[in-house]
Amino acid sequence: TIPVSALDTEIAVAAHSKSKNVWYDRTLLFHSSGIEKLNHSTEPEQPGDGTTGKPDDTTTEPNVPEVKPGTDTRPDTESRYESDLEGSTRRVNNTTKLADGVYTPDKFSWSGGTGRVTISCNKVTVTNGQAYATIVFSSGSYSYVKASGNIYYASHSGDTSSFVIPVELNKNNRVIGMTTKMSASHEVAYNIFIYLAADGAEDNTDSSLNLKLDEKAPTIPGLEYKEAEELAHAEYFRIYHYEQSITLLEIDMTTDTARTAETEASAKKEKPADEEEETAALYGKNVVKYLIVPEDVEIPAGLEKEMIVVQKPADKAYIASDAVLEILDELHMTEVAAAVGCEAEDCQIESISKALEEEKVSFAGTYMEPDYKELLSKECNLAVMPSEILPQEEKEDTEAEEEQLERLLDTAEHLSLLKIPMLVDRSADEKTELAQYEWIKVYGVLFGCEEQAEKLLDAAFQAAEK
Repeated sequence: TIPVSALDTEIAVAAHSKSKNVWYDRTLLFHSSGIEKLNHSTEPEQPGDGTTGKPDDTTTEPNVPEVKPGTDTRPDTESRYESDLEGSTRRVNNTTKLADGVYTPDKFSWSGGTGRVTISCNKVTVTNGQAYATIVFSSGSYSYVKASGNIYYASHSGDTSSFVIPVELNKNNRVIGMTTKMSASHEVAYNIFIYLAADGAEDNTDSSLNLKLDEKAPTIPGLEYKEAEELAHAEYFRIYHYEQSITLLEIDMTTDTARTAETEASAKKEKPADEEEETAALYGKNVVKYLIVPEDVEIPAGLEKEMIVVQKPADKAYIASDAVLEILDELHMTEVAAAVGCEAEDCQIESISKALEEEKVSFAGTYMEPDYKELLSKECNLAVMPSEILPQEEKEDTEAEEEQLERLLDTAEHLSLLKIPMLVDRSADEKTELAQYEWIKVYGVLFGCEEQAEKLLDAAFQAAEK
């Protein structure tokens, strides 16, 4: 928590990276436009003497005729609660087809908060066909959470705060925790996602290590797989489509570069706790996964910790790759470029060169030295870099290779701080012209012009056959 002297005014700060043990100069700017007042209590509410149950004030005791195997088979009782008269959260439908008993979630994920506190869930109790999750905060300073239209009071053990609350399985659940850890009592909003394959979903396959491109669509808990994009030539990317027009794009960042491929052992090292460092670390994987999500479509909480989320429309992009500018020109989609990595006199695309001269598009530095302040001022929501940003295989100097990798990860961290997803275009690394051109599929998906991309690709394939 830092003091803010004024809105719409730059504040100089220094941020320390624990993973690199380096201090970075940063500039914070809090915009007054769109600011909203949060509804939070200044003092924690205290529960009464008795136990408040359902709205009719009766206490519900779990009745568990059948217990499923797990690390802890004792059923948990719903935490003490009272109605939340402010209506901070909606009531959830916690009905489930699962038999009464105790279950261990196949997966638990969460989002929100500051990153200083973690949330875990190792137990789901099903009582009378209703699911209750035992969630544990890694701080003993949480006195209550608001969930499912009620206020639930904590059980404390050491430095943890536990709650047993109703949840809708395989869906996002909004909870608001009240902590006294800060200078004053604060309510902090979270989303939690509890996945149980037995509740009607497919079994989950753990693909979070990102060691290589998936040869078949990975199971993403909470998303329903639809179909794979057929590729005839390209080797460095894969595209998988899911329901609600959600697309998974995978890009190989290691093969045929100077980078040493990550192994399973090194991939399982402890993850950084800081949200931005956690996002930046995803770019250090062998394969970077991008979840391309249409506007107003909700995804399971916590997925942003496993893959880079690109929110559509990506209509204010920073394009630092000449090859991608050429593809956008063919697609008649150059208007999505808000900033580019070349100046007007060096640009080979007439429409972009003209837009630069008319200051409709900005020069925001090259991929080697992006102008982050310009990217922020242009409100860029995607950065596309050329493959030259990756360590190059032909370099023999080990130190130079390390410097290249450091530049890649440093750029990723800067962009993560600005909430700008970074994509590396590897079309130039493909071995044939048709494989290079097949990357047009990537930009068709990103910029919402799949049909036009398919037409151009079909024409290129037909011309090659003549």
